[in-house]
Amino acid sequence: MHLLTETTNQQGGGFTFDPLTIIMLLLLVVLIIFMVRSSRKRKAQAAELQTKMVPGKRIMTSSGIFGTLLWIDDEKLQAGIEVSPGVELVVHRQILAQVVEEDTDSSIDPETDSSAESSRED
Repeated sequence: MHLLTETTNQQGGGFTFDPLTIIMLLLLVVLIIFMVRSSRKRKAQAAELQTKMVPGKRIMTSSGIFGTLLWIDDEKLQAGIEVSPGVELVVHRQILAQVVEEDTDSSIDPETDSSAESSRED
């Protein structure tokens, strides 16, 4: 017991930080900052997605199914998707992955596509 009090008195009674402890604490702080930052970014993306998810929009589910969003029930956390005319899927709301932006510039011209197919058959 006497040995323990002597070492405490020799150190001045305070707690000293060695360089390794300081580095570890700094790494911990940086890690926490990145975790908070990525969490905020994810929340912002989710909020943006929720504003885009309105009935009538073309959407894609997380399993890769494309369709038109018909309705969203916030109480039951369900959504209705029309995948083809007359076919409606009821899915959990979390499966709605993204709103598909219709890009008219990159659409394939049917005349160009059919001429390409006919040249392949020859």
